[in-house]
This record gives sequence, C-alpha cells and structure tokens, in this order.
Amino acid sequence: MKVLAIDNRRNNRNTNANHTSRTFEDGVNKLKTEKWDLLYLDYDLGKYKKSGYDVMQFVKENKEFAPKMIMSISPEPSCEDRINGMIKDVYGRVFDSRDVESLKESETKPERI
Repeated sequence: MKVLAIDNRRNNRNTNANHTSRTFEDGVNKLKTEKWDLLYLDYDLGKYKKSGYDVMQFVKENKEFAPKMIMSISPEPSCEDRINGMIKDVYGRVFDSRDVESLKESETKPERI
C-alpha cells in the first residue's frame, strides 16, 4: 500500500508513510506525479501560507489526482472537522482506521482467476 502524509511535524514512522511532504507545494506535486492509496493529511502545515484545507481544495478540483482515501490527522477538533467536511464532499464519506485495514487486506489477497 502506497501512503503519503502531508504534515509539517510527524515523520514517516508515525504514519507508516512511504513519503512525508512538509508543504502544500510538495504534497500537491506528489499527488500529481504518483498514485497513492492513502493520504494522511494535517490541517496545520506550520509557517507555510497554505494548509491541509488548501490540499483538499486541490483534490476537490482535480479528482484525477485523488488517492483511494484520505484521513485527517489534525489534532485540533475544529481543523479535523473542516478537513473531514472536505473529505466527505469528495468521497461522500469520511474514512477511519477500519477502512485503512480493509484497504491493506484487499491489497494482500491474491486475485482470483
């Protein structure tokens, strides 16, 4: 499973990400240039002008670059609510750890012929 995190603080060990982008620009570039199964997204990207909400705006406007699922990892409830609202706009629902486990399992099962 290919996992991207867009977060200015957590590292790959915290999210099991294959790559962690620290800025909006790097994160959007990764979304444009690679296919991702899961995106862990924080609202606060530190001192940078754009936030995780801006990443969600990009995904909403460019669905061809959307990963299979996105999960908010914002520790602030109001920020998480804002991100989850955008996730629901794009996917029709929000995702949780059970969805991640299900995605992992579906990728490890052999295909039937």
